Amino acid sequence: MALVVYIDSENPVRESFSALLEAGGYKVLQAVTGPYGMDLCREFRPDVIITTLNPIDADHVGQGFVEALREAAPDTPIITLCHDTDWKRRLQAERSGASLHLTKPISFTDLAYAIRSLEAERAPEEASPWSYLPVETA
Repeated sequence: MALVVYIDSENPVRESFSALLEAGGYKVLQAVTGPYGMDLCREFRPDVIITTLNPIDADHVGQGFVEALREAAPDTPIITLCHDTDWKRRLQAERSGASLHLTKPISFTDLAYAIRSLEAERAPEEASPWSYLPVETA
């Protein structure tokens, strides 16, 4: 079971996506603040980190927060989330160590696909990016 740390102060979004990820087989640890999220990353060494670029109460925000996460978890894929559609924000996130940047609002399908794609890069024989997409049955 893959472990995800999800850092976001938007409770409804974080809680609903976490519940869906858990239903898909992930263990999810949630953090409302940047410092608590950083502590979770250091203590539990997650398989994937999902974070907003500007977590509340963080010593650093934006690029600085992602750089601090990268130091705490050097080999862990980091997905950043932000409402800002500016391409400069995406570039800053990637340069600071984010594996992938998604613009809010996002769908659960997009988030699940992003996580599975990053897992597939780490262990291509074990992961398929399509495995958590809903399947219609007749």
